[in-house]
Amino acid sequence: MHQVMGAADDDSPILGWGDASQGEDKFVRAGSENSVFTVASDHAWNLSVFSALKADSLYQRTHAETQAPAPAVHTVTFIMSDGDNIQWLMNDFSTNEKWFASPLRGQFDMGWTISPSMAALAPTILDRLYRDAANGPGQDLFVCGVSGGGYLYPSYYPDLAMHCDRLNAYLKAADLNIV
Repeated sequence: MHQVMGAADDDSPILGWGDASQGEDKFVRAGSENSVFTVASDHAWNLSVFSALKADSLYQRTHAETQAPAPAVHTVTFIMSDGDNIQWLMNDFSTNEKWFASPLRGQFDMGWTISPSMAALAPTILDRLYRDAANGPGQDLFVCGVSGGGYLYPSYYPDLAMHCDRLNAYLKAADLNIV
């Protein structure tokens, strides 16, 4: 595993998922130490086809002008995590009523995490999610998943600055401005 990961170019993605039988730490740490990151996609079918399809432009239609918060006000945000998992986004995320296809969606503001890698791996699916986003009275807003560009351990990653530079480009391509 270390030999294969070490042979990859620095800051390369690993598409799929490692052997988690001994805990995901084993695989993710090895990748991080070898300057590669994991994009959860072991059940993302037809990535070669979806990555070849292009969307004209990817933009969220629900962005609002940023306003300064009122003084002495607490703001609560509801965000559905796990959007860094490509296979979930490409499979039943958009059609299952437990998630994006919920009949309650659009009745309140909701944040959804998403992988910026979708801009390269499945831009037409990302475009469709953006076009189907609720835009009033409740709005859907997509934000970058907690893993950023992919699953890695920053404290073990040899060139974190390179990863962050590339992540910025993917965030821009996916029209994501919140991590």
